[in-house]
Amino acid sequence: MKSIQSLINGLEAWVQEELLARRKLLALLGRQEECVKHARGGELAAIVGELDLELAAQTRRDDKRARLFAALGQAWGVAPETLTLTSIVERAAPAGARLAQLRDELAEASATVARKNRRISALLNAHHKIVEELLGALIAIQGGTPGLQQGALVDARA
Repeated sequence: MKSIQSLINGLEAWVQEELLARRKLLALLGRQEECVKHARGGELAAIVGELDLELAAQTRRDDKRARLFAALGQAWGVAPETLTLTSIVERAAPAGARLAQLRDELAEASATVARKNRRISALLNAHHKIVEELLGALIAIQGGTPGLQQGALVDARA
């Protein structure tokens, strides 16, 4: 079994990986926001692909975290599900000082990503409403009733 210090070191490395991933995600979200603002659909599709790859890599990092938490839980005789970075910092005492700093940086980076996501969501909602209003106006110009469901799907095999 690994020593507590080596597990703490592994956890620090994991947090650093997470920080890098959050920074990359934030950069991708910034590019996505610019594409939405400037209606660059082709570039937006490429960024969404990059975001998918980044999110897929999250699984590997989550597995690493679970293994580290399980080993620490076993070493301390607690269920891994009860451990958090804060509780690990407290249990590790002086050995967790660097981890405490990294935990705070990770929390800040995660909050920044969440704010950026909310801003992009609001921007996309505004775009959606504008397109909906434009389509409604075009339908009205053509003599139709805006908002009225027109057309239907038909099963041609029936």
